[in-house]
Amino acid sequence: MAGKIMSGQNAYPPYSMIIEWEPEGGVFVVRVPELPGCHTHGRTYVEAVGQGQDAIASWIDAARAWGTAIPAPRDYALNDETKVPVGDTV
Repeated sequence: MAGKIMSGQNAYPPYSMIIEWEPEGGVFVVRVPELPGCHTHGRTYVEAVGQGQDAIASWIDAARAWGTAIPAPRDYALNDETKVPVGDTV
């Protein structure tokens, strides 16, 4: 793994991972919606999660090295009235 997710001094914030089965390729595809272009895959669900964590760490490390702004993780606290993630619109 490129870095540790949420542990230690160089912790990476918790980002969303969208994991979808791709039957044609026989893999789980992982996208990180908050980090443009951050995607990967794995042959098993567990492998895909690990690859997703590696992709997040690599994306953040590259952004830091290039001086690029790093988007904040999405806040998924539910709005009591609409029951949708905070920041989303209905």
